[in-house]
Amino acid sequence: MGKRAPAPPDPMATSQQQMAINTDAARVQARLNRGDTVTPFGTVRNRDLGGDRWETMVELSPGQQQIANQGETLDVESGQLALDMLPMARTALMQPMAVSDADARDRATAGIMSRMEPQFQRDREALEGRLLAQGFVPGSEAYARAADELARARTDARMQAVTAGLGESRASAAFDNAQRAQRVNELALVFGLGPGLMTPQAAQVAQVGVNAPDLMGMVQNNYNQRTAQYGANMGAFGQLLGSAGAIAGRAAFSDRRLKRDVERIGTWHNGLPVYRYRYLWSDAPIIGFMADEVAAVRPEAVHIGADGFARVDYVAAAA
Repeated sequence: MGKRAPAPPDPMATSQQQMAINTDAARVQARLNRGDTVTPFGTVRNRDLGGDRWETMVELSPGQQQIANQGETLDVESGQLALDMLPMARTALMQPMAVSDADARDRATAGIMSRMEPQFQRDREALEGRLLAQGFVPGSEAYARAADELARARTDARMQAVTAGLGESRASAAFDNAQRAQRVNELALVFGLGPGLMTPQAAQVAQVGVNAPDLMGMVQNNYNQRTAQYGANMGAFGQLLGSAGAIAGRAAFSDRRLKRDVERIGTWHNGLPVYRYRYLWSDAPIIGFMADEVAAVRPEAVHIGADGFARVDYVAAAA
């Protein structure tokens, strides 16, 4: 036990010590949380750069490194190919979808009619011959009716040719659209060959928690305990002085030679050290002064008995 009342802890010094402990705990935690990872595909290693800075390095296995190199080469070359084909892509995407092909329609219609016109001409000549042979001359009603039927048949044939031409037009447009779609798909394949830019990602590792000891709390608790003990000791000594005053005129053995287990526990207000001890013949703890120290400041409070041992008048010694 201290000789004087415990001094209160210095909050600035204690907080600085606590900060140092917390920092050390954080460093230990950071180190524990940066274990290396080893897999068949490669290794992730952590390196201490100093100054609380760490570096994470990824090392691929030889096979995976070769795949990565090939993928990077593919990305670069496919990107260059895409740039080279960019004008072609612009042209293909700006080409509108075909709805019909007028040229194909006209060609189909003309082709069909060119094959039918000679037959129409032969049919007309044969009809005119029959009509003349039957006595029908041009301008007559029967002649006009027969010519009209032939004209309607020719018109029907032309309409069928036009319909066939429209079908050919749509087929040609569908073919053109299919070619356009093929070019667009090919370009899309070229532009989407590689996986794109890969950005490094931080490795996720298991986290280990390390709690720093509460130094400030321990220091404060220790101070509170020592203060309480000091107060208890001084209170017990005060009770001893009260008892001494009640039986004034009596002196207590206080010779150092008669004491054992001596421990200084405080200081009285007049500067005399206060001790806890046991007499040689007893196990009961006693609180009091040492006669030789009292004699140095209060000689009138010390008496030497016939047995040669010093006694102290505590009322006079504590004044």
